Amino acid sequence: VAGFRGDHDGTLAAAGAGADGRDRRGQGYFAQLSGRDSAAPLDYRLRFEQYDRDFRPNGAAILPDRRAIEVFAGWRFPGGLSLRGRAQEFIDARESANALKTRTAGVNLSGPFGAGGAVVGQVDAFVQDATNEAETLDRRSWVASANLGGALGAGWHAQLGLYHQSVDDRIAGAADPATSQVTAMATRAWNAGAVSTTLSPGLTWRRVTGEPGAVTEVTPVLNFSVAGGPHSFNGSLGRQRLDPRLEGAFDIRTTNARLDYRYAQGRHVF
Repeated sequence: VAGFRGDHDGTLAAAGAGADGRDRRGQGYFAQLSGRDSAAPLDYRLRFEQYDRDFRPNGAAILPDRRAIEVFAGWRFPGGLSLRGRAQEFIDARESANALKTRTAGVNLSGPFGAGGAVVGQVDAFVQDATNEAETLDRRSWVASANLGGALGAGWHAQLGLYHQSVDDRIAGAADPATSQVTAMATRAWNAGAVSTTLSPGLTWRRVTGEPGAVTEVTPVLNFSVAGGPHSFNGSLGRQRLDPRLEGAFDIRTTNARLDYRYAQGRHVF
């Protein structure tokens, strides 16, 4: 429990006396319970925070005019995988006439996947509701993502990223956009005497649906580097293709090329 009395930078949303932030008083409350099961690979954390609009101590890493309730739990499997769940509720601008409430529930699975842990990464998914008292915001979002990496053989290492977001905007006339993205990249390094070379080809595909921002984007890229002695070269080649789905919009093609050369002499780099 903490208290505040003094001046702050004011609150534009506040009405009447005290809006300028002079001679204000506020309270803050914080509680946390965390622990670990002695007989099972289970850990948990429960957290509660509430701060008044005028609770603004200098240098404190808190958000005034907010209430937060968070519950986390995790389970670690024998093979190294870690499963974590979370439930959160945030109420912002709680002392105003238009408080914003955000509720989130999600799960995360991370660690080594497959036999022998050949693939390492994480998978995350959550659903979030956001509403306000003025009923100008009433939206539900589903988000799922995965980031995985592993060896392909012959010295190649691959990374794969997957992402999808769907939005259900329950305000009349609002669009319901959805975004899907796939990113793939492979990296290979060679050493020949004092010269080291790295090659990283990759591709990103992204699609957005829902007017008016519907678009399909394809971006291949090739990154490379060569270093030997005091010399180093870094560069990339890429091409971006944008295909808007809005009638009358122009398709866009962009080609990018970059080359960077550096020469090191002692502590100096040119």
